[in-house]
Amino acid sequence: MHARVFLLLSGLWLCAPSAVAGEEGGGVCLAPAAAAQAVRDGRVERLADVTRSLVGDILHADLCDGGTGLVYRVVVIDDLGRVRRVVLDARTGRLVYDGR
Repeated sequence: MHARVFLLLSGLWLCAPSAVAGEEGGGVCLAPAAAAQAVRDGRVERLADVTRSLVGDILHADLCDGGTGLVYRVVVIDDLGRVRRVVLDARTGRLVYDGR
């Protein structure tokens, strides 16, 4: 069941507009190599570190330009199958947007 939900949500994520009304982090996202370099340079924290407080499984994550700095755009699914999109400050891990 979770595999089907994951595939469905992955497809929806790819078709979704880059930003939801009111959501921060709707800018251009970095390629994986550029995101890894940002972590190595110390410009951002590792995704695993900033998402530690999130409950559920991460379905998708991108490191993107949030306008005032880099942010992680993350899609999370909890044990009950509820999906939410969150945006986290990539330097501090602070929650910027919660699409509950």
